[in-house]
Amino acid sequence: MSLSFRIALLLLTVALGACGHAHARINVPASDPASLRQVQLGTVSVVCTDKNAATNAPLQEKLRGWQQLADQQLRATLAASSTQLVQPSATDGTRVPVLSLTSEVRYGNRALRWAVGFGAGAGGVNSRLVATDQSTGTTIFQASAESDLAIGAAGGDVDKVFRQNLDELLQKYRESLAPRS
Repeated sequence: MSLSFRIALLLLTVALGACGHAHARINVPASDPASLRQVQLGTVSVVCTDKNAATNAPLQEKLRGWQQLADQQLRATLAASSTQLVQPSATDGTRVPVLSLTSEVRYGNRALRWAVGFGAGAGGVNSRLVATDQSTGTTIFQASAESDLAIGAAGGDVDKVFRQNLDELLQKYRESLAPRS
């Protein structure tokens, strides 16, 4: 195989698979993972930071779909991790943490990503999952995930990047519940 063919194959592989992988981390580890076994669900929001997002009806529809997906995935993660979802009226004076999820989407410009690449028209997703103590307002757990979308086949797929970002973020939550040795 010639060197130029190998380089072309490498570039093609990068271009087709360059939908930014999520980089997730725990910013504030739970000092007591058991404190996250009962939570109230706070807000789940997905917003777009692009300046023309508010007037872009197809994008607003995607944002609503991603918000619904984020809510469903968060609830499924809580159920799978044996975390009890408590309604505010059912706490009987006991304060349980409020768990909120926020995702900011930069849709960018797909045509620029496809035609120019090299960061032109870049998009991405930044998400945060935060558990807050109701009585003190203190953050008792926080994880974040960042994904960039600079190039990709046909300009990349923001939906795929959003889903990967959300999966990585929720994986960090599951890891935080694991007993520490």
